Amino acid sequence: MLTSIMLMIQNKKKSKRFLKVKRKKKKHKKRRIGTPCPAY
Repeated sequence: MLTSIMLMIQNKKKSKRFLKVKRKKKKHKKRRIGTPCPAY
């Protein structure tokens, strides 16, 4: 049970990080219009 709870907490932290990264990428896309992003 403890391991599952730890995994859930880790997943929540990771999801928050991914959301922040996605927001940053969107801002970069708005700056550079017409350039294909290799990350996506």
